[in-house]
Amino acid sequence: MGIHGSLFRAPVQKAPTTISPKFLSEFKSLYTRLIDTAMARNKYINDTLVKDRIKKVSEYNPLNKLPIQGEFLLYIYELMEKPDNINDKMKHQAYTLASLIETIQAYFIVQDDVMDSAKMRCKMPCWHLLPDVRHICINDLTLMRHFANEMLRQNIDESIYNKLADIFNEMYMQIEIAQQRDIALQKSKDYSKFTMDTYNLTQTFKASYYCITSTIYMALILCNKATEESFQLVDDICNDVGIVFQIHNDLTDYIDSDTSISGKSSTDIPLGKCSWPAVAALQHCNTEQRKIFEENYGSWDPECIKRILELYNDLNMLKLYKEEIQSRYNTYLHKVNALPKDATPSPDIFLKILDFYRSYTDDASRYYYV
Repeated sequence: MGIHGSLFRAPVQKAPTTISPKFLSEFKSLYTRLIDTAMARNKYINDTLVKDRIKKVSEYNPLNKLPIQGEFLLYIYELMEKPDNINDKMKHQAYTLASLIETIQAYFIVQDDVMDSAKMRCKMPCWHLLPDVRHICINDLTLMRHFANEMLRQNIDESIYNKLADIFNEMYMQIEIAQQRDIALQKSKDYSKFTMDTYNLTQTFKASYYCITSTIYMALILCNKATEESFQLVDDICNDVGIVFQIHNDLTDYIDSDTSISGKSSTDIPLGKCSWPAVAALQHCNTEQRKIFEENYGSWDPECIKRILELYNDLNMLKLYKEEIQSRYNTYLHKVNALPKDATPSPDIFLKILDFYRSYTDDASRYYYV
């Protein structure tokens, strides 16, 4: 089952830029060079075994997926910055931040896969399932996180380092809070709590801040346009689009049982997660359908999973998805249209942000998020 081209009549195109396409085409070489250089400069990492381990875990997932979040940072930075200001020094810092966003995503990918008992990611065995990893993945994650901080310290100008470090620390905190909410809801099996308000709050922490808000914050800092007002504007406007990215991720888990689209294990149903299809199903099902949901959701029994998938099909989940994201896009556009022309970011930038994410969420075959 696929949703390619089914959600919107016209394909969405991103505005042309220069440095984000270069990042996409040369990401593997840029990323490995950043890691190797940072390793060579660090006076504490002298042991070859440790170096090899950090390099292996840091590259395992990022080099096998589309670096969408890194691309987004560069895309927004280039749209907001004056061309004359994008010199070699600023390009290096921008490429570093874009790469680090991918490192942090890889950090959370490993966490996510362990907690979800996942087997595949990016069409490969999950990191924690490799023969030389298993329980050692806990230490791998610690090394990875600290090495990401080291790469930030080595490559970012002192004048903006603290501001960017604060954004990364906030990202860690918000996603960990969201993970804890996910786990608590999953374990409770209290489906009365599976509401859209609950889902929105969790994804505001998890998807919205990581996917959009924090990335635009970083671009604003790079452009020297970061103010309390600009941050608040981004926070107020972008939440719905960030949540749409997670809704699309959740939908992919439902339609991608053979992993052909995302290359990752589908585990939301057997784990009993408070995912968007589950919340949408409970919103629209009748009494008999709710009974089917409560009796079968959160089980690894293949027959139970099959019944939930059949329920989702009966409720026409793809139609509900289309309606949901269109409603959120309409809310976003209403807010953008109310902005003054001299707002920072400008209304035009906010429209291009929407186009960027639609260029991925309108085509499930390109979607590659955690």
